[in-house]
Amino acid sequence: MDDYDQSQYQEVSSVSKRMTGSGTRIGKVIVYLIVGLLLLAGCFYLLTNFDNTSFKTAQSLSEAGKALIIVPSSPVYQKNNLRVVYISGLATTDETLTDPLLTVSGQALVLIRRVENFQWMETKTSPDNDKHNTYNYVTAWREGIIKSNSFKHPEGHENPSTSLFTSANFTAKKILVGEFTLPAQVYKLIPRLTYMDLSAVDVSNIQKTTQKPLFRSANEIFIGADPQHPQPGDVKITLMAVLPQVVSVIGQQSDDSIQAYAAHAGEPVLLLVGGKVPPRLMLKMALNDKMVHKIMLRLSMSATPKLVAGIGGVVVLIIIISILRIKNNKKKPSPLAIVDTEEPTFPIEDDEKYHAPLE
Repeated sequence: MDDYDQSQYQEVSSVSKRMTGSGTRIGKVIVYLIVGLLLLAGCFYLLTNFDNTSFKTAQSLSEAGKALIIVPSSPVYQKNNLRVVYISGLATTDETLTDPLLTVSGQALVLIRRVENFQWMETKTSPDNDKHNTYNYVTAWREGIIKSNSFKHPEGHENPSTSLFTSANFTAKKILVGEFTLPAQVYKLIPRLTYMDLSAVDVSNIQKTTQKPLFRSANEIFIGADPQHPQPGDVKITLMAVLPQVVSVIGQQSDDSIQAYAAHAGEPVLLLVGGKVPPRLMLKMALNDKMVHKIMLRLSMSATPKLVAGIGGVVVLIIIISILRIKNNKKKPSPLAIVDTEEPTFPIEDDEKYHAPLE
C-alpha cells in the first residue's frame, strides 16, 4: 500500500422526471423562493455581524495603540498599573516539564505531544444537483479517530475504534518576561516550535502497550510494520517544545502581570509575537491578521445604493436558478464577482512617542 491510498464510489439516485402539471411547478417555485429568501436573510445577518466584528477589532487595536507606552521588562513600575504597555525580552521559566508517556524532560514553556493515526477519510461530492454522489476515500495522518462505521462504504475502509495514545500539552505554571508574568494561554501565540530529540527515548512501555513493531528516529516514534508504507492503524508520535525565546508583548499591566486590555470598542487586546518587534508593527500585523472577513467589511462599507443593488441582484439570481432547476437545465451559473474597494486605515502614532519616563 502506498503512503496515501484512495478509492472512489459513484452512486446515482433515482429521480422522477415526470411533472404533474403546473401546480407542482408553482409549488417548487414557492419552495425555492422561500429557501432563497432565508439564505438571503442569513447572508445579510452574517454581513452585518462580520462588519461589526471587524470594525470593533480595528477600533480596539487603534484605541490600544493610542494609549500604549513602552516600558522596560525589569523593573516593574507600579505607576504604570492598568496602562496599556509594550515590553520585549526573553520569555522564560524556571520549571522543568516532563511528558510522562515519553519520559522526556526539559526546561520549556510548553511541551506538546502530538499523536497521529494513519486512517481512512471520506469526502462526498455531488456535482449534478445531488443526483450523482461521489464518495472518495483516502488515507492520511490525522489526530484522533475518524469513525469509519459512519462511512457510506465502510467495507475496506475500516479505522481502529480507539487510540491507545492521545495528544497532550504540558504548560509551565509561570512564564516570565523580565519581572512580568504572562498569562498561561499566551503560549499559543508563540510561533516558534522546536522538535525534541526522541532517538534515545525508552520505548519499552510503549511497545508493551501496543504489541507492534516500533521505530525511532530523531523527531518521531513510528508504531507499525513499515514507516515507509504506513497502514491504517499505524501511529506516529512527535514531541515539540516552546523553548525560552525573545518575545514582544502588548497588553494591560496588572501589578506585575500582563493581561488582556479591555478596549472600550469591545474587543480584548493581548498581542504576542516572537522576536523583538516594534509596537506599531505589532498593531499593524494584528490588524491584518484579525481582518479575516475583510471582504465582508469592504462590501458593507460601500455606498447604500450599491448594497441595495447587490441584494436585488441576489434575489433575481435566486429566482433564475429556481426556474432553471425546475426546467432541468444543467447549465451552471457563473460565480459572483466580488469587487475590491479601498481598505480603511487606522493611524498609529510613531513608536518614539510611547516611551514612558523611567524612575
